[in-house]
Amino acid sequence: MLRDNLHTVIRAKASGIVSVWAVIAILVTGKLNLLAWEIRQVRSIDTGVIGLEHVFVLCVNQDAEVQLRAAVFDERRFTIKVVDNPPGRGMNLVSAAMQVEAVAGVNGGFFSKENEPLGWYVVDGRVIQRGRANRLLTGMVGLRGQSLFIERFHRFRYGRDVRALIQTGPFLVENGQSVIGLNTEHRARRTAVASDGNGLWALISVDNVTLYEAAELLTQKIFGDDFRVDVAINLDGGSSAGFWIRGANQPFYWPEWARVRNFLVVISR
Repeated sequence: MLRDNLHTVIRAKASGIVSVWAVIAILVTGKLNLLAWEIRQVRSIDTGVIGLEHVFVLCVNQDAEVQLRAAVFDERRFTIKVVDNPPGRGMNLVSAAMQVEAVAGVNGGFFSKENEPLGWYVVDGRVIQRGRANRLLTGMVGLRGQSLFIERFHRFRYGRDVRALIQTGPFLVENGQSVIGLNTEHRARRTAVASDGNGLWALISVDNVTLYEAAELLTQKIFGDDFRVDVAINLDGGSSAGFWIRGANQPFYWPEWARVRNFLVVISR
């Protein structure tokens, strides 16, 4: 396991303190829907795979009760792979994961109505599409050589050592802090990629939250002391959101509702 002692129950302060950005949002929108999270349960589910952990989190604020699932992995043992799902192939997340013998996976980046990827898109070292600056797709998730990375678009420099790449966004967390200016109104299922900056990564799916709420939740100590989120970025969500992970007894699948263009999966090195 990645942690010797994963908390089973964590109680947040009952006072319902909100961050300064929540107060500003309340003043602007007139809605008190951004209260602090109460983490009611954190549970580690055995995957039967060394270095891979399935984390389940149940949390509430005054407005909502949500579930979060995460595939937490050590990049010394695992890496990521983008699985392409072009028109005519018709894979779902499970079949995509099985095709490449993955141990976990989520849906990938954004795509058009014609099922064309939006922004930079590299699969197995092959550039399928080059991207440009975009107000929403502000970051890059990928594999450069043997190293996983999440970078701002303006800092990214393409090289032939880039093996996998999805342009996506917005950023949810940077330097351990939730990002300013995220949407506070629209709730939906969300998918994200996160890193602690020290070799632990997570593919994350959470239901019924705004982007702001997702970011605030990820800045809590939901993964225990060994994994504090340093950076996290949003992937496609809503009906595209899917999450799959191997299990010691059986795999867990939180299915996507729509056909998606690509998947981001975890494979052994």
